[in-house]
Amino acid sequence: MNAALDKVDENAVAALRRQLAEAERARAEAEARLASAERRLGAKDRLIDRLERRVRELVHAHWGRSSERHPGQGELSLFDEAELAAMDIGAADDEADAVGGDGDGDGETPSPGAAPPKRKRRRRALPDDLERVRVVHDLDEAELESPCGGRLVAIGEEITEQLGILPQRHFVIQHVKIKHACPCKRCGVRTAPMPPAPIPGAQASPQWLSWSMVGKYHDALPLYRQERIAARFGVELPRSKLARWLIRGAELLQPLYNLME
Repeated sequence: MNAALDKVDENAVAALRRQLAEAERARAEAEARLASAERRLGAKDRLIDRLERRVRELVHAHWGRSSERHPGQGELSLFDEAELAAMDIGAADDEADAVGGDGDGDGETPSPGAAPPKRKRRRRALPDDLERVRVVHDLDEAELESPCGGRLVAIGEEITEQLGILPQRHFVIQHVKIKHACPCKRCGVRTAPMPPAPIPGAQASPQWLSWSMVGKYHDALPLYRQERIAARFGVELPRSKLARWLIRGAELLQPLYNLME
């Protein structure tokens, strides 16, 4: 009886040992698979990081500040989608202006079977602080004669506002220093001093420097486009010269920037 029990115990122990060995092998295989998966995942993460960094470098090289070297940037732009959206908004505003747009509706009652009319957009008022230039349209002398023999008199006016702009123009500023001398011819010659130039020896005026800086850094107008604008007026301004002017201008404004910081 005892021998039989011992035999059963030995078989159970052997079975448990086999199960334990199989569990150990399964655990080792699972750990190996996990380690392999982690290695593959790490390699993929590193590859993704490299690809993302490369994409950022390519985007910056093509559309970033270094894009001054690419005259063809005008044909490819990252802002097409925004420009199209602005065009859609502008088209809706133009339609509102075309129908008058000064009121919310004309008061007509739609027929029962007709689709409800679209609500007219109210025209946006132009800012009050903009300069107003009056262009008066009046009748000719002959048109002022009334059919009854009298003469028409002005009783009021109707005002329609449009947004105007002065086109950009290039011109040369001549600094003329008048020479003064004494009739005795012994006191020498005197001239009024010139105001200090922002960049000594350069042809850039303060107005030009401010326009170029605002255009490049605020209005996203690259130097090659500024070069083309000047060329339309017959002015040769290589972007290398413009770049030097911007660098010197930045050095001039560095103390002001430091104070602002």
